[in-house]
Amino acid sequence: MELSKAYQQQLKKGLDLVNFDVFRILPQKPNVAAVILRSKQPDRDCLWCVQHLGNGHYFNTYAQALDYCKNRRWNHPATQKNR
Repeated sequence: MELSKAYQQQLKKGLDLVNFDVFRILPQKPNVAAVILRSKQPDRDCLWCVQHLGNGHYFNTYAQALDYCKNRRWNHPATQKNR
């Protein structure tokens, strides 16, 4: 499923792009996506964040973030392209 460019721009407006980079966008529905973010500050305790519908969940490792997405049956990030 592809997200429109307009939706991707809207989605990114609600993210903390000062402290995080978008690593993966996981489309769920035409206008719903989960976003995996990587901290720009390597000394942070939680380097990874998964944002979905305005809620953020923080993880120490990428594997933990992937497990979180997998357990919710969201599209698996390994099958997605970086956007």
